[in-house]
Amino acid sequence: MRTYKTLLCILLLVFGFNSIYAVSNQSLQNVPSITFLKIDSSGSIYIEGELSTSAALGNEIGASFNFFESQKSSLYLSDPQKELRVEKTIHDKIGNSHVKFRQLFHDIPVVTGQIFTHFDKNNKINTVNGSLVRDISVDYIPRSEERRVGKECRSRWSPYH
Repeated sequence: MRTYKTLLCILLLVFGFNSIYAVSNQSLQNVPSITFLKIDSSGSIYIEGELSTSAALGNEIGASFNFFESQKSSLYLSDPQKELRVEKTIHDKIGNSHVKFRQLFHDIPVVTGQIFTHFDKNNKINTVNGSLVRDISVDYIPRSEERRVGKECRSRWSPYH
């Protein structure tokens, strides 16, 4: 029994608690092969492995949305097409592609909400990482009329300009 506990302690020190958690928490569905998974309560996401089949070159955005759609419950998304907007796509010098998405809440960008998909040379998603804000519950409907807000802003800030 003591040998078992010693071995467990050594494994925890060498690989860390997150790695052991990652191996045991295979919550993503229909993913070919996950080598590392961390989705924590703060919204931080890091998934590594063979996460998709090959996408056609130039179709990284479509492949990314397919992944998000298939894993939306694990990523706490209800409608990835409405909740994520493509910010940019990058093709690097070594043949990999990267797509950056911004999280939206009723078409309003979420300040810290962004997620990236990374494609290998074979155009398969091999990493997804970022941070998504969960359970946003703010009133997004303006309560003031535009004209009144403009007048109030001018009166408050005009002495400084």
